Amino acid sequence: MITKSKYHKETAHYRHVMKYFKKQLLALSKQEQIELIVPVPTQRTHISNRGYDHSLLMAQCISKITGIPYIQDVLLPGRDFQQVSAIRNERLKAPFYITTKEVMAKSILLIDDVASTFASMNACAYAIKQNTDAKITAFTLAKQH
Repeated sequence: MITKSKYHKETAHYRHVMKYFKKQLLALSKQEQIELIVPVPTQRTHISNRGYDHSLLMAQCISKITGIPYIQDVLLPGRDFQQVSAIRNERLKAPFYITTKEVMAKSILLIDDVASTFASMNACAYAIKQNTDAKITAFTLAKQH
């Protein structure tokens, strides 16, 4: 279902998946006292190829479910690269840069749809922690093996 949503422009699937996780998202948000949702940035080339930003769509869906605001473009990738075919070391060479202090001392839900090595999430969390006192909780729909 995630593959259909991500690669075949069937964005309604994300909304269905988010509804499936509603109970868990509400519990996690309350337990961790989440104040802000931050999506892992999507490469510009991927947005252009797909016609939409799947991470932003996820953030919007989670925000609607939880009532917690989301903010986009908190992080920007250092450069575009082919993530699907990139090995872990290549992914780590593309650091993320924080663009706003709006996340300062907040409790953040950092989201991504699929994590294979968690390199992107770790790089994002690192960039946020290097520049703020934010508390970070990660959420992903699936782990790819």
